[in-house]
Amino acid sequence: MSSITHSLRNSSSSVESLGDYIVNHVPYPPAHFLLTSQFPLWSSEKSCPRAYNDSEITFGAFDPIYLMTKCNPNLGKYMSVSLLYRGDFTPSETNYAICSSEIKKKVQFVNWCAGRIKCRFNYEIPKVFPNSDLAILLKNVFLYCNSSAMSEVFQRILSRFDLSFANRKHLIKLYQEGIDDELLIKNRETIKVIIGDFEEIVKETEDY
Repeated sequence: MSSITHSLRNSSSSVESLGDYIVNHVPYPPAHFLLTSQFPLWSSEKSCPRAYNDSEITFGAFDPIYLMTKCNPNLGKYMSVSLLYRGDFTPSETNYAICSSEIKKKVQFVNWCAGRIKCRFNYEIPKVFPNSDLAILLKNVFLYCNSSAMSEVFQRILSRFDLSFANRKHLIKLYQEGIDDELLIKNRETIKVIIGDFEEIVKETEDY
């Protein structure tokens, strides 16, 4: 969140309001769950193995390993993508990386959106809190995007819910807190609707 709001708190090459973030990254209102990643991202106990160039940092942001949510966006379709660069970056080098065939293979957009990766730059060195668990880096990039791959997360939640619901022993604490089967089933249906919305996005792309 601090990376997203940095341009609101400091001078930047492009300043957006939080409302702009919603408009630009939620073109399809039911699919309002964003994926985020950051690269490089190292703990303070483990120093960065080497210095990465601008292209490598851009490629790293799209690596599923560094996603904050466990899913593979390469298996879905993107509706929006933004890259927030922090530190001493050269825009021409990052633009070259974004336009490369490697990124174009990974980032497949739905047919009904502009299909453009947005970039913003802030040339201040990234800061960390005192005694933070994160290593101090000279530059990094923060990725946030809207992708139909998010349905993978909800399918996993639905599968685990069904396993827990079949074995009522795992639901004893919920029952003790006043949550009944009716509410659980209602929430399950909500998750199914969300999965259906993401499937509709992919279907519309294939039929476009």
